Amino acid sequence: MAHESRLDGELRQLLADCRVAALGTSTDTGEPFVSMVPFALVAGGPWGVLHVSALAAHTRHLQARSAVSLLIMQAEVAGAPVHDLQRLTLQAEAQVLQPDGPDHADWQLCRSAYLSRFPEAAPMTELGDFRFVRLIPTRGRHIAGFGAARTLEPEQLLPLLRPLGSSYEADAGLRRLQVLLQTLPTPRPPRLISLLQLGSQRCQVLVGDGEQAPQTLELPVGTLSLPERLWRHDPPRPAELEAAMAEVEEELMRLVPRLPVGTALHGADPLLRQIVEQAGGGNTLSLDALERLFNRVCAVSEGRPAVAEGLPEGQAFAAGVLILREFMHHLSFDALTLA
Repeated sequence: MAHESRLDGELRQLLADCRVAALGTSTDTGEPFVSMVPFALVAGGPWGVLHVSALAAHTRHLQARSAVSLLIMQAEVAGAPVHDLQRLTLQAEAQVLQPDGPDHADWQLCRSAYLSRFPEAAPMTELGDFRFVRLIPTRGRHIAGFGAARTLEPEQLLPLLRPLGSSYEADAGLRRLQVLLQTLPTPRPPRLISLLQLGSQRCQVLVGDGEQAPQTLELPVGTLSLPERLWRHDPPRPAELEAAMAEVEEELMRLVPRLPVGTALHGADPLLRQIVEQAGGGNTLSLDALERLFNRVCAVSEGRPAVAEGLPEGQAFAAGVLILREFMHHLSFDALTLA
């Protein structure tokens, strides 16, 4: 693996930490126009990706004039000097993508990357007046601190435009594991910690003890990607649940030999917290309690109203319960503790 310079490492960390940017476009009369946009990076591009309303002024501007600028800046810290805040200014060409036709494959890449970073935006991607915009960077200006500036040409810039891990969810999971390990009592029990993350496009397990770099295991099914491929109904029908269980089980069998035996399972993401709350609350979810919750999901699948079971609506919750159940069964976890 090639050595990464300090400046490159700091820039990639900036791109991982910052989720919003200032977008600069030009009006019909040539006046500058700046707006705030959430952004993600498409590692397979590498591109930037925005999700914008067709009714927004900046969308009209970039459709008429594709040259745009994006400013990504470190957050201000109270009491600290502001002149040496790290920032990156990107010059880019903006392209509005269509979900159908020749743009379809790139549209899917952009959607997956964006939802990996902003899973709560999934309903917005179904609205007809929202668009994915691909940003193809042409040059960058990186200010790493006071007196530390450099211009990045495309060959230097493009390799840096990717998540730190295999996805934004991987980055967030790594941070959560690090924080979790710091909160454990000292001396720490000699047991490894497995931190599960239910992601929208894939799920991830980080295994570590705080002493060495954690082991990362990925399950290529997610709470949005699994229903999108296999479910045609909301709530899913029994046969659709069975198909999803079979796929998750097949993928889990590849993880079984790689996961160390006897680790303690933890979770921290919002969906896991929602599942634990629906299963009875508290800080720990037993396998028996999860099985009872899954039976309620099955009852809704068979026609019982979700409101009668007190369950949240939407396929993501049902998919999360199914994935967690299969995960704990096949990897022999008898409980999950909220971190």
